[in-house]
Amino acid sequence: MEQQISISESEWRVMKLIWSNSPQTLPEILDGLKETNWSKTTIQTYLARLVKKGALSTKRQGKGYLYYPAVSKSDCQLAESRNFLSRV
Repeated sequence: MEQQISISESEWRVMKLIWSNSPQTLPEILDGLKETNWSKTTIQTYLARLVKKGALSTKRQGKGYLYYPAVSKSDCQLAESRNFLSRV
């Protein structure tokens, strides 16, 4: 991973879901995160942020999008570990 991607705890939760089974549609993601009680708008905001940060990619499918990881889980964990160590 060339650039360091810093993601929040909530964004990690979204990424874990997508890493576990990708690609996913918005309805699948909403269903996978229903126990969080986050609104659809909140989840869409997290998805948009992750796409902007380069952690997720999208592909148009009909009227919606497929979301899939643009970075591997191990690369993201390594970047987060380095980021944490540099702060400490």
